[in-house]
Amino acid sequence: MPVDAVLTARPAQDPADQAAPASTRGPDPAPSHPRIRGFDGVRGLAVVAVIACHAWPEIFPGGSVGVQVFFVLSGYLITLLLLRQWSRSDRLGLGRFYLRRVLRLAPAMVVVAVATTALFLVVDRGAGRLVYAEVALLYLSNWVRAMGRPMGPLGHTWSLAMEEQFYLLWPLVAWFAWRRWQGVGVAVAAASGALLATGIAITLTLAGAGRTRIDNGFDTASAPLWIGCLCGVIAWHGARPILTRAVGAVTIPWLAVILFTRWGDHHVEVPLVHTATAVGIGCALPAISSGWGASILELPVLKRLGVISYGLYLWNYPITFIQGVQDLPGIIELPLVFGAALVLSEVTYRLLETPFLRLKERVAHAVR
Repeated sequence: MPVDAVLTARPAQDPADQAAPASTRGPDPAPSHPRIRGFDGVRGLAVVAVIACHAWPEIFPGGSVGVQVFFVLSGYLITLLLLRQWSRSDRLGLGRFYLRRVLRLAPAMVVVAVATTALFLVVDRGAGRLVYAEVALLYLSNWVRAMGRPMGPLGHTWSLAMEEQFYLLWPLVAWFAWRRWQGVGVAVAAASGALLATGIAITLTLAGAGRTRIDNGFDTASAPLWIGCLCGVIAWHGARPILTRAVGAVTIPWLAVILFTRWGDHHVEVPLVHTATAVGIGCALPAISSGWGASILELPVLKRLGVISYGLYLWNYPITFIQGVQDLPGIIELPLVFGAALVLSEVTYRLLETPFLRLKERVAHAVR
């Protein structure tokens, strides 16, 4: 997922396991697999932004920028994984790729979906709520939300659905481009995807589509994923243009502005802002493994939040949603919600994610 020695090393570990929720991923437990310095901290900050938006939407209306960070990381790391694989072996390797994704993402998703639905049936007594889990586990939440239909306590799974749809599409597109034009072809394909998604989002906005449609449709909200792919190609080639460093330098203050910004429903500039923000995030990634920024991102608290960020993302929203149904006093709401999500995500990581990560490594090496 660039030129600093740590980033250009193309680590032996499956780098996709470091991406985010949307793609919030846990680490590979195998000690022989080095991690890219600073990326856990990035994921930790991203999931904190999302949680802040869930807890205080009036104060942090732009906290969903954390999801954009996860999208860019996913595209970036997945592309590095694919290019590294294809440069060593002239095989598509779809079976291995999809098996790794399933073993990494599905177990925690199934547990959270089932547990959330069961609890919500108790507190809200609505049998129709079962459809939430069904849609979430089919990874179609984003399209259901795009059509204006609520997803209840599993509404946050829209981002996971986006990533799964991306995983189905991108390896095939990238392989086609790689076979004909190598890295340049993959870069052009990624850039084309970003431009197409942004163009569709602008067109639909001008036609009167609301933010619900624009923010949830894969065709309109996937630009950060494609931009991450493009940055991954650039990183794989070991390039760090001066312009890229300059753009990355202004990204941090820009993200702070976005965090506190609320956008209107039919503002045509919103898709452009989202795309520009994703470009800034992608440009900032090569620099995070060195300097003062890396020191902050390597803080133990941020690193641990990044390690358990997948489970934290999965658990936080359902707990927040169900708490809203129960209408608990505000003084105990935040510590209860965050504390419960933190405990559950830690338990999920230790007892569920880690064993499946080890299984993923054993099984994936046998599938070639």
